[in-house]
This record gives sequence, C-alpha cells and structure tokens, in this order.
Amino acid sequence: MAEPYETIVNVPQVADVGEALKTYYEKRELTVGDIMALFGVGRSKAERLKRRALEEQRRDGRPLWNGRAVNTECAFRSWGIEVRELENRLGALRRLRLNG
Repeated sequence: MAEPYETIVNVPQVADVGEALKTYYEKRELTVGDIMALFGVGRSKAERLKRRALEEQRRDGRPLWNGRAVNTECAFRSWGIEVRELENRLGALRRLRLNG
C-alpha cells in the first residue's frame, strides 16, 4: 500500500532564535504572515511550510479552528524545530552576550 501523500519542503533556519521562541509561546496558531516572519521567506515558501504543518496537525488529530492558520505546536514539530534546543541556544547567546 502506498504511503499517504506528504508535502516535501526544505525547512529553512529560523531568522531569529528569540523571535522564534516568542512566537511559539505567544501564538496558539500561525498564519502565513507569521511563518514568513519566522523564517524570513516569501509567501510561496511560507504557504508550502504551512501545508506541511497542516498535514502534521491532521495526523495529530487536532481540529482546524481557523482555515487561515495552523497550530503552532504541530507546525514547529513538522518543521523539526525543537523548542528546548532553541531555549538552550538563546541562553548560550545571552551568556556570551551575543543576543539581547
């Protein structure tokens, strides 16, 4: 039996670790605009990233409350972004006084 369709998309690095964490903790759902800001990408790439996140959200069984947004937790997981790792990296940057 064939595997279910899954969007293949290269996930860029987040543009700013601090802003990525702020977005994760502040926003329950992400719009295409949020995704564009998170990665510093254009609309087309952000829409592909959103589609991948929506697939994760459906697999996770989470309801789609807003057709224009995707669950933040599912999105980060689908993109391979580990929040604990970001927190550790931001802490290291702050200790080294390289970031806020």
